Amino acid sequence: MAWLAGFISAVTLECLILVSLLIYLQKLRKMCNSSRPSIPWVSRNIISAGLLLLPFVVISLSFLVSSELSCDHVDVLMSLYFVAFLHGINFLQILGLMKIVLLMFVVCCLSPVVCLTKPFTACYSLPSLDEGPEYCGYQLWDIPVSLCLFLKLICMVIRTFELRMRLNFSSSIDAEQDQQLHRKLRDQAYWLLENLIPSHVLTELKKSGSYHRDHKNVAVCFASVVNFQDFFDAKWKHGHESIRILNELISDIDELLNIDKYSRHIEKIKTALGCTYMAASGLVHEDPDHIFVMMEFLFDIKKVLAQFNRNTMGFEFQMKYGCHVGPVASGVIGQSAPMFDIWGDTVNIASRMMTTGIVGKIQVLEETVDALESRYSVEKRGKVYVKGKGEIETFFVTNPKL
Repeated sequence: MAWLAGFISAVTLECLILVSLLIYLQKLRKMCNSSRPSIPWVSRNIISAGLLLLPFVVISLSFLVSSELSCDHVDVLMSLYFVAFLHGINFLQILGLMKIVLLMFVVCCLSPVVCLTKPFTACYSLPSLDEGPEYCGYQLWDIPVSLCLFLKLICMVIRTFELRMRLNFSSSIDAEQDQQLHRKLRDQAYWLLENLIPSHVLTELKKSGSYHRDHKNVAVCFASVVNFQDFFDAKWKHGHESIRILNELISDIDELLNIDKYSRHIEKIKTALGCTYMAASGLVHEDPDHIFVMMEFLFDIKKVLAQFNRNTMGFEFQMKYGCHVGPVASGVIGQSAPMFDIWGDTVNIASRMMTTGIVGKIQVLEETVDALESRYSVEKRGKVYVKGKGEIETFFVTNPKL
């Protein structure tokens, strides 16, 4: 049972060293993740392998230099060799073929040392006729043969271990790619939702699953391209090119909402009937000056249209503008393809201001003039018939006051 005791002692010792090694590697990981210069991969493996083999080397030297050792101590030393081989294979982060070559080199160097060095030579003896079947001496070739057989076993373990590591690595790569694809699709979905539904509405939807609000003072505007049908040509690439140009114009208007003062106060509601731009201010922040921001937005739309027409050869787009201030109700409707919208008499009047307006003019009612007259000049148009309202006095907002 001496060999079993030696093997258990060797395993216990190596386990203690592995614990120390794990602590050391954890410190190395922190060092590599910190701002300090990281330790190279080769240096980490050499240092850690040295720590792993240090007790093995010390005990081996103590055995080799001692002259009063029995054959039982050889069992202990061989157990240490085998355990050291196993830990070395599990630890070294190199290719399996390189591990096998390294172990073959170690065995080739270790075998003659073992065969020709005390106390191993003291345990070698040749059987004689006087010794019966209980002869227990080592033969000269026992340890090298044992090392070679153990090497064969280790080679099989290395191959199996490397195949599993490669499979795990491949599975990890596939999993990481799937996660990246999932994150990309999720980000695209969030991007689409944030473009379809305002961010503050989307936050409320995540919490309660529904959204509906009443707003007392909201400015609603409509800006419509009135001559798009004259520009649209179904024979010109089946109408695709005409739609592409309209999309460029709407996209140029959308870019205005990236400006900080507009992104804070104004929400794009939708593009109605393909060529009518609808927006509202005062839905998020109850700032009394939001009506002035909306009017600046309409004047900037006129500038965008003028610039777009200069870059569009052979055709000049024309737009009508309408705006009104008042109470509205907002909410999200639909479970599939949900849509954010606003309702109320304010929306209907703003739409009528646009449809009954004049090209290039911003038409409003007297209630809106009262809110704008401190900063904008207005021009009285006269009475205009508005569906559902009859004859109403309307005004044109001409320009900001200096």
